[in-house]
Formats: sequence, structure tokens, C-alpha cells
Amino acid sequence: EAAVTAISKDLIRATRDHDEDPDERTAVVLAAPTGAGKTVIATGVIEASLDGDETTPGVEDATFLWVTDDPSLNRQTLQKMMDSSSALQLNRLTIIENDFEAEIFEPGQVYFLYIQKLSVNANLSKSRVDGRGYSLWETIANTITQRPHGFVVVIDEAHRGTTTAAASGRARETIVSQIIGGGATGRPFAPIVWGISATPRRFLGAMADAGRT
Repeated sequence: EAAVTAISKDLIRATRDHDEDPDERTAVVLAAPTGAGKTVIATGVIEASLDGDETTPGVEDATFLWVTDDPSLNRQTLQKMMDSSSALQLNRLTIIENDFEAEIFEPGQVYFLYIQKLSVNANLSKSRVDGRGYSLWETIANTITQRPHGFVVVIDEAHRGTTTAAASGRARETIVSQIIGGGATGRPFAPIVWGISATPRRFLGAMADAGRT
């Protein structure tokens, strides 16, 4: 309960800071050992952000993009959320599949994304394929530019995949760093990034390198 309250207040503060200064970009971290219940804590935070509770007013039009490098982990997380929350059910939880298309992400929703859906050759990384008008990259960018208020990118197992190309010596940015945006990615930066990890040092370093509060 203490962690839910603390992180919920951090997200509210980060949303307010970005509303007041669009150049303000924030990173929030939930660090706890394996088995400590991070998914249950995250569920409480998301529920409080979407609906408010007795300690926090919530975030109007909050939207969460939950990113992992493991499709089975997304399914497990969705099920855990449904099991531990009466407010988060399938009408508010969406796993992004190959047929997904939207101009922007809808408010009040949690979207689960397996990062390989955005690999170079994946259909979702391209627009005007299979009758779709928008690529998923365009959906993310449109949400950030048109409706940034309350948009949070959640990086599950955040110690993986967040190192920038410059820091690692790679020629290209990771898919995760491109989703987060800013810097050399050429993509609009997400206003708030929330990392969840038992070992957050790499995530914290990447966020500091990116100039995030």
C-alpha cells in the first residue's frame, strides 16, 4: 500500500510537471526483489491512476503502454491484473496483436506490447499494410504529440533493453529506447517512463543519460 501510494503520487507529480512544462520529462522506478509482488503493486498504481482512491485523486485520461520483450510475460501480467483487481478487466486491458490499428491510444486503457511487434520487418511497424492506415510507431507518436497528458510508458524488466546506442557502442537504438523517444531516436519523447525491475541500475543510468528527472 505504501508503494502504491508513493508511485501514484510520483505519476501525478510527473503529469503535472509535464503539463506545466512540455520539455519536462520524467522517469519513475519501482524496484523490488523477485517475488516481492511488483505486478500487484503496479496493478494498484494503475487502478489508482485510472480511477483514483482514498489517498490519490488519479490522473484524468491516464493511459499505460506496458512494454516487455516476452509475449508470455504480457499474458501473465494481464491475468495477474484481472485476478487482483475488479476494476481492471478485459474492457480496459488490450494485448497489441498484429491486427491492431489506432490513430492514438484511448484514455483509461492499458496496452501490452511485445517489442518485436515493432521490429523492422513486422507489419505493425509499417503503415498502409494489410489495410491499416497507421503503423504502431505512428500511434505512439500521435498519442505523445496529441494527447500527452497521462500517457505513461511502462518498461517491465526495465534492466533489459533501455541502454542507448551511444552508451553501448551499438549503431542503432533499441526498440525500447525508440519507444521512449528523444535523443538520437528521432521520435518524440514519452512524457513519463516507468521502469519496473529487481535490478534497476541500468535503467536508472539510461534515464539519467537521457536527461530525465
